[in-house]
Amino acid sequence: MTEKNEEIVKEVSEKVKVVRKSKKGKKIAFIVGLVLIIAAILFYSLYYTKTESYKQKKAVKETKALVADVARLMVLPQGEPVIFDVQDPEVLKKQQAFFEGAEKGDKLLIYAESGKAIVYSPKKNLIVNVGPVTFDQDKKAEAPAKKEEPKEEPKEEN
Repeated sequence: MTEKNEEIVKEVSEKVKVVRKSKKGKKIAFIVGLVLIIAAILFYSLYYTKTESYKQKKAVKETKALVADVARLMVLPQGEPVIFDVQDPEVLKKQQAFFEGAEKGDKLLIYAESGKAIVYSPKKNLIVNVGPVTFDQDKKAEAPAKKEEPKEEPKEEN
């Protein structure tokens, strides 16, 4: 009976080793699969955020959010605004008093159709200034082109 028991013990121990090996293999396969999925997600998200269509969609979304924020503070003119970031308010203040009170990071919304400009501070959620905008479309170039005067051709003498 001892021989039979020894055979049974050997069989059981071999089966236990196989099960242990298969569990390690499953863990390794799971970890490798998880790493591959994470890598694929990261690659896709990095690639997608660099495409032009993504950048355009993001810009449109940010513009809509900005216009909605300003619309909570005042009645906005009709049309789509052109939006600029205030980068150097000191230079702008020297050029035009309209920018008095503006800070770096403020937004300038220009409604060309209605002729209005709005300086909005997202940090303070405050409209800094509103004013008219004029466009000088008839402005000529600084250095007008010189007119060529017709040269008189020498007359031939007969």
